[in-house]
Amino acid sequence: MADETKKLVITKDLVNEFESKTEEAVKFSDVEWAKEFLRKIWPNIKFEGADSGSDPELYRRLEALEKINSIIILPSLSAQNLVQIFNDGIGFYFNKFMSETGLTLWELVRGNIVSGFPEDRDPLKEKLRQALLRNEELITAGKIKRNDKQYNPSIKEWLVDYTSVVGNKKVDALEMNQYFAASSNFQKLSDLEKEKVRILITLYEKLKRSTFEPEGLEESVMFEVEGHLLIFSDGRVEDLGEYSESEGLKPGSTQIQGEALGQTAKKITPTQAEVVAAYQGDPKQQKAIALAEEKMAKAVKEDKQKLRTEFFNAVQNKNVNSAIAAIRLLAQKDDIINFLNEDAKLKKFLSVVWEKQYGKEFTAEFNQNADQPKFVRMFVKYVLQERLGLSSNDAARVGLQIGNILVNLGKKGYNKMAFFDVTKKQFEWFE
Repeated sequence: MADETKKLVITKDLVNEFESKTEEAVKFSDVEWAKEFLRKIWPNIKFEGADSGSDPELYRRLEALEKINSIIILPSLSAQNLVQIFNDGIGFYFNKFMSETGLTLWELVRGNIVSGFPEDRDPLKEKLRQALLRNEELITAGKIKRNDKQYNPSIKEWLVDYTSVVGNKKVDALEMNQYFAASSNFQKLSDLEKEKVRILITLYEKLKRSTFEPEGLEESVMFEVEGHLLIFSDGRVEDLGEYSESEGLKPGSTQIQGEALGQTAKKITPTQAEVVAAYQGDPKQQKAIALAEEKMAKAVKEDKQKLRTEFFNAVQNKNVNSAIAAIRLLAQKDDIINFLNEDAKLKKFLSVVWEKQYGKEFTAEFNQNADQPKFVRMFVKYVLQERLGLSSNDAARVGLQIGNILVNLGKKGYNKMAFFDVTKKQFEWFE
């Protein structure tokens, strides 16, 4: 497609074709089309559109497609491109995506933030907030009235209106709802417009919270407490049911409800900061892994086969930081599952190893359905513990991080990679 685009003059029919494909991509979350447009088609269009004398209106429509397709792959955008789209382009989410996607804007943004390391997240969130405060894209109709003046209903002006009432401090749900209830600007909106402003302000508040605080951690962390498996996510605790090491999570088991759950949450509150720190790992090692990941990402770019080779080399040389960086990148690029399915040598090797450990029935199931979450979990566990020599605690912690990367790419089945045992104060694998 890219070579054809170089030879084509920008025409109305061509733009119509790209718009039609992008509409379908929005509707069905077609990441592959979005990647093709952004990485192969758009660079060529951008070059020709600037110099070939194409109709400015057609080029404007193509620029809009660049922003829309960027939102489709928002979880995998670079930090620089993410800030850029927040500065001018994220308005298309409110005007194009809300009725089509099941994901909230925060879920898309969180999917991007989770792919980065903890020490990089707070600076990125600050840049995203500042970008929103510069964004002039309109998301509602009708003027915003403030101090006897009228303003365009842009992302920027809605946030200015909101902060003029609540201030710039961190705001809880109660204060946020007080603004919604008392603001005449908000009350005059249609139901759809109210939802847009709620989504915007909720995102803005979440971006204020530090990754290093329990309520600001982007990932979900599971706990085992007094025979119950609980999940800590977005500052809230939810009980998933009764759990035992021998039987796992018992289907249909009794859950802690209402006030009792609240008391359980209070009981482990002092532990949450400790668990967040444990989940994030040793800062020095995390920095080393981050540097290895950055270097590797630049070297392999979009070449998945090259990344797989880097992974094999790192594991063979027992380079722990590079191997973890490679596994993280395989997950971020949504290739770890394909890797198990497509690499014949890897699949054959794992089959031989696992048949000795788990038997022929397990291996036969792996060869038929290698894309099951349990096999990805077993693969990550095998690499980290048996090949790289990490302790079970450290391996499970990294496994939980890998699972969270996949979950935030929309693969909800990977939410049970590992959990934190509060009593033992260590991470454990789900079996």
